[in-house]
Amino acid sequence: MNSEARMSAVFSALSDPTRRAILARLAAGEATVSELAEPFGLAQPTISKHLRILEKAGFIEQGRDAQRRPRSLVVGGPLKDVDAWLKPFREQWERRFDRLESFLHKKAKRDPKNPDGVPLVKCSIDLRVGGEFSFVNRGHGPPFAGVYRVIERPSLLVFDAMGAVGTVRLEGDRGVTSMTVTIRCANAEHLEQLVKLGIAEGTDRTLDNLVAHIAKTAA
Repeated sequence: MNSEARMSAVFSALSDPTRRAILARLAAGEATVSELAEPFGLAQPTISKHLRILEKAGFIEQGRDAQRRPRSLVVGGPLKDVDAWLKPFREQWERRFDRLESFLHKKAKRDPKNPDGVPLVKCSIDLRVGGEFSFVNRGHGPPFAGVYRVIERPSLLVFDAMGAVGTVRLEGDRGVTSMTVTIRCANAEHLEQLVKLGIAEGTDRTLDNLVAHIAKTAA
């Protein structure tokens, strides 16, 4: 099988959500057919068919443990080939993320402002896992401060701030980048407090300003 045919078989095997879930389960350790079938409520012949496809593509292998026939992930294997295929795309996104990070950092140091254009009293960003950030508005409101918890370049940023968990997710499709921002509060009262502080409106204006700037610099 040539390399193109091999990659087609690999991506075909990954195209089914059940097979992807099986691989995710096996990433935690080996499992038998019955153990793999249990979460899906599928008959063993159906799961066995999925396993044969994964085995043929080289993702998994069958072992022998007394009377058991556990399946396990092949170390390296096709996942290494998929990672290599994705590498140039990942590097492109990382370069874009690095340029955006550099621009925002320089702009924050040079001319830190809130979404209304009012200069900030304080603006500090330590963009790394465990790093802290703080934005202090002049004359009103508590500081917006927190800690970065997850940074997966170029697509995911998770942070704690003001008792809430924020998630920023970037997704690219055909040259278009979409951004989804989620703020998860502890309860309804907490959400109401943040709304009263203007977090929603401030976030909207910040993202609108960011989109406008990117469109201007890209023109």
